[in-house]
Amino acid sequence: MLDPILEGLTALPHRSSTTAAEKKAADFLAQELKKLGLAVTVEPFTAATTFSWIYFILYGGFALAIGVHYFFPPFGFLIAVLLTVLFVAEQLTWWSPLSYLVPRGPSQNVLGRLEPETGENLLILVAHYDTSKTALAFAPGTVKYLRPLFLVSLFMIVTTLLCLAADYLALLNRQTWTALDLFLLAPLLYFLYGAGLMVEREVRGQPVQGAADNASGVAVAVELASRVKEAGGLSGWKVWLLLTGCEEVGMAGMSAFLKTHGRELDKTKTVFLNFDNLGDGRITYVTGEGMLKKLPADPALVRLAEEIAKEEPFEDVQGRAFNALTLDTLVPRARGFRVLSFMSLNEDGVPWPWHWHDDVLTNVDREDLDRAAEFAWTLIQRLAQKPSA
Repeated sequence: MLDPILEGLTALPHRSSTTAAEKKAADFLAQELKKLGLAVTVEPFTAATTFSWIYFILYGGFALAIGVHYFFPPFGFLIAVLLTVLFVAEQLTWWSPLSYLVPRGPSQNVLGRLEPETGENLLILVAHYDTSKTALAFAPGTVKYLRPLFLVSLFMIVTTLLCLAADYLALLNRQTWTALDLFLLAPLLYFLYGAGLMVEREVRGQPVQGAADNASGVAVAVELASRVKEAGGLSGWKVWLLLTGCEEVGMAGMSAFLKTHGRELDKTKTVFLNFDNLGDGRITYVTGEGMLKKLPADPALVRLAEEIAKEEPFEDVQGRAFNALTLDTLVPRARGFRVLSFMSLNEDGVPWPWHWHDDVLTNVDREDLDRAAEFAWTLIQRLAQKPSA
């Protein structure tokens, strides 16, 4: 099933979140899953059309807080505190109130269930099918600096909070000017730069074909569901295939899925295996994820992956954390579910190609996809042999 899914998805020029092209991709995938004999439902939801405006509000808001503090210090400090809370909530996937202040549009998840559903455990194979757009932050020469740039953002946020608090205290002591006011010009310029990057992405960014990100992951997830179907099921396990929309907008599809199904899922008996960016690079099982706080993958699943990585022909498969950006599994992991993601990463620890013009089908290594599918299939079989792992 690798080639039909890859070619079908990349036949579309893009699958940008909340667009008609994303809907066409969902319809295509729903038909393909029905051909496999899965019980398919398309679950609609609404989401922000892009993450750019959410972070424009955050970065621009911090710059505004610094500007306001020069004239009304208490209000500048309060604005910065509120923005920090919103920033942390975005990073930990708690909630996203800012997403309701920006343009929104329709999206959908495609959910396939292998029938008959037997077994007390549930395996959910996950891949997002939507695509992103180009941006200067993802240019080939700069994408490896995403993590350092995020750390600088954290430093600037903490610095701003401390300086605004100190300035407020200085005001209470009847000091009208401190050296901190001059020092705050550095975070002010940085936040304006961050806001400018978000505007650049929306004004100049071009939708990408998304062969690696993430037609590759969808193809592997569908292939694995096909193998389970051909094997007559998975002993002791129900198996679902979840293809999410709007992953590129703060994992909105996964959030919508858990909002609908979360209460019916047993956190101790549900496993999410996620496949993202398997186009080219070293096959990697992700041992931990999260930009603000690293959340570890399920230890038992990691141990299974470690065992398999010691065997032929998987000796070059690696385990490492991924914190350059976020993955769909961050949402269930933050809510206590068992997760493990699979990616292909280059020597800088980031995918390639990624959110750039070169994310086309000719840059997807089919052999890597085959090996990723074999590795994950081996893990699934071991999981069925010892479900308590």
